[in-house]
Amino acid sequence: MKLSYLEEYVKLAETLNFSKAAELSHITQPALSRHITVIEAEIGTKLFHRDTRHVVLTEAGKVAYESFVAMLAQYYTSLEQIKLLSSGQSGCLKISSPYYYTSDFTEPIVERFSAEYPQSNIQILSCQPLDGFNTMYNGHSDLFLSLNTGLAADQNICQIPFTSEKLAVLLTSSHPLANQTAINPVELIDETFIFLDDNCGYRTFNEEIRSAFARLGVPLTKSVFTQQVDTLGLTIRKTGGISIMPYSVRHMDRDYIKAIPLSGDEFNIKMCLYYRYDNPNPLIHNFIQTALDIFKNHST
Repeated sequence: MKLSYLEEYVKLAETLNFSKAAELSHITQPALSRHITVIEAEIGTKLFHRDTRHVVLTEAGKVAYESFVAMLAQYYTSLEQIKLLSSGQSGCLKISSPYYYTSDFTEPIVERFSAEYPQSNIQILSCQPLDGFNTMYNGHSDLFLSLNTGLAADQNICQIPFTSEKLAVLLTSSHPLANQTAINPVELIDETFIFLDDNCGYRTFNEEIRSAFARLGVPLTKSVFTQQVDTLGLTIRKTGGISIMPYSVRHMDRDYIKAIPLSGDEFNIKMCLYYRYDNPNPLIHNFIQTALDIFKNHST
């Protein structure tokens, strides 16, 4: 029994007219009659009483009509859902993102994406960078949003830069430079630099910072390490040192810490979206395109 036979049956049950039902089905009346006979043979009972003037549904025919209408509705609903999923217009997308990037990056992308793809379900998983990368790598999230970590040195991982961000100096509110609107790197020559642990996903970032200062003739002779951004504020306050971080880290919400942008065009860092090449979720590429569209020719 073909799907088209069920559609033809529904039209006949609703019109009770072979000529009209055949016309609506774009087939001949003899073909419609044959198809109804196939359905009746499959079910094993008469579904219509018919003579030269009238067509009437039997009790079995009424039940068949209701069942076929429900079956066709379910089929077309499922077909539409499958089309939406395969086109990246619906489904679930999980994004691992450190909380301090949410306001400047994650939320604007999610808001635009949700408006363009209202049938999608976006989940943001707050994380530390290394945990977020591993969550994406192990398949528990689809995307990881972070700075250029150097963690993507794996043929299974794709890293897409979508914008750049100004780097800033994090220091205590009582620091002599705390009231400036921007800080020249040479003003930091005698400072103790606080870096995030290389093994926590910041090796590449730390290397870029050291290289940028070296090019300006500012040696980073005094440095200490802390494990993550959430302990950065305490380490800065304890040591009196400074840290170079993306400006968005100002959202870590420590009232005793200030974030002041570094002057100089070379002090920008790439913000990236990471995903596994073998992840089949079609929403991934639509989300990345949304990010690229939002931050096109833009730097925070």
